[in-house]
Amino acid sequence: MKTCDSLSKITQVAPGQYRYEAQILLDADGPVIATERGTLSVQGAKVCEKVRLSNLDTMTFRVAGAPASAAETSRYRTEFKRKFAIIAGQMICNTIAPEDDGVHEVETFIAGRRVHGLDYSMKWVGPGDGWKVAP
Repeated sequence: MKTCDSLSKITQVAPGQYRYEAQILLDADGPVIATERGTLSVQGAKVCEKVRLSNLDTMTFRVAGAPASAAETSRYRTEFKRKFAIIAGQMICNTIAPEDDGVHEVETFIAGRRVHGLDYSMKWVGPGDGWKVAP
């Protein structure tokens, strides 16, 4: 089994519109994994999503493989809302730059401005490729 910090399943729902479900490793000690669901749109060469704090109300969390307690879930959601409040209502867009080794650099833009600190590397994988979110 191959492990990673996040894994997203993306499904096209209309031309230029996609639904996603992302699992994100929040804390390797535990481990704590969040599941987020939302929609994306393609705008030119960018994949974009408007930040809505209300979307965080549907996030779920697992701690050591079990569903988080109500108190833990509330704490994690509150923490996410606090962190994302500064960009609420703004559009986050990403471009994916191809690389030679199969790993792509994802460049991040918030409200049209490049935010280098939020760039990350990613690799396209399939459901049967053996990847799992884990420390």
